[in-house]
Amino acid sequence: MKGGNNLEKALLKLEEAAELENITRRSMQKRVTEQKIKAVKLPNENGGGHGFEYWININDLSEKAQRKYYKRQKEQAQAALRELSKEERETSKKYFF
Repeated sequence: MKGGNNLEKALLKLEEAAELENITRRSMQKRVTEQKIKAVKLPNENGGGHGFEYWININDLSEKAQRKYYKRQKEQAQAALRELSKEERETSKKYFF
């Protein structure tokens, strides 16, 4: 799954990364603090916690978690596409499929 296109450079919140890996948030945070997985530390937008939150690059997750993420993204895109009118769908297909 590793590659160079921009779709593979998605940053995920710690919670989402943990869910994709099928582990607890605490376990994922431990991996980050033990430097077993890379994370970017960014200011917390809502001011909660310690004022920051960890974000994890999709490429740093396991292959299985990446497949799960991209499958979910594809399903969400297809669901959104079904909600469009026929004309909007045809236009969208030119750009996305």
